Amino acid sequence: MASINPLAFIEKLTGRDNYNTWKFAVKSYLEHEDLWECIDPGAKDAQKDVKAKSKIILLIDPVNYIHVQEARTAREVWLNLQRAFDDSGLSRKVGLLKDLITTSLDSCSNVEEYVNKVMSTAHKLRNIGFAVDDEWLGTLLLAGLPDTYKPMIMAIESSGVSISADFVKTKILQDVKSSDSAAFYTNYSKRNVHKFSRNKGHGKGPRCYTCNEYGHKSTNCTSSKKKESKSKSNNSNSGFVAAFSAFSVSVDNCWVIDSGASVHMTNREDWLYDRKTATVATIKMADSKSLQVKGCGNLNLQIPGSGNNTQVIQFI
Repeated sequence: MASINPLAFIEKLTGRDNYNTWKFAVKSYLEHEDLWECIDPGAKDAQKDVKAKSKIILLIDPVNYIHVQEARTAREVWLNLQRAFDDSGLSRKVGLLKDLITTSLDSCSNVEEYVNKVMSTAHKLRNIGFAVDDEWLGTLLLAGLPDTYKPMIMAIESSGVSISADFVKTKILQDVKSSDSAAFYTNYSKRNVHKFSRNKGHGKGPRCYTCNEYGHKSTNCTSSKKKESKSKSNNSNSGFVAAFSAFSVSVDNCWVIDSGASVHMTNREDWLYDRKTATVATIKMADSKSLQVKGCGNLNLQIPGSGNNTQVIQFI
């Protein structure tokens, strides 16, 4: 069985845009081959030097051969490329920073592309000596998300967890994966639940459980299926309305919030204001038991760590 050439997995040097990642990959490769000594401090073994020089040149796009044709050693090749493409000047920093702060999920084809673009741009800035604070980068990842992700941001805020780029990146990617699971249904039969569990795809953004399309959530759906769903819910006394949302745990009035739910539950009718008749008569729980809905209204909920700010949340 033929062995795989590691050179095939390293992207060729095309210019300034990929120089830093190329340099990292090639340095690691030369170290693995015991050839980095030809670059730093410089070759003492002529045979090794020829080998290192050849390998570096094979990893350069032919359009860039002009920078290394006169080089006699592997070290000269390396330094020539560094002088040509290692741009750490102000213009480069300004360009990368502009790309970083203007990148948004709406400008990318999917969540994975958005996260990768932000993280790779920040990595390029750090490689040229520009300090990118980890908490600031995590906050920037959240700032580039559309309004459909606001519940997730509120949940992170109320959790008290320290913001970091890795934490936010993981949270965003998990949110997309969780949109493929049966966490929250509105007026869905068991047949539809099984259908959607089999119909997982590589959608762009969150999936709507009303029209089964990607790019928006059910609360923002404008399809004709949503209108039909609303009509059915108004004429039916039963429905799979919400999974566990917000409920009183004990007499000390603690709360548990489900950021994915648009309507929450409480047994404290006296806390609600703007009370009105609910659109559904019963709520079916995860254990198949049904609860009677007496009405719905709003509640001003104080979020820890938010100062004097309150969140107005709808309850049934």
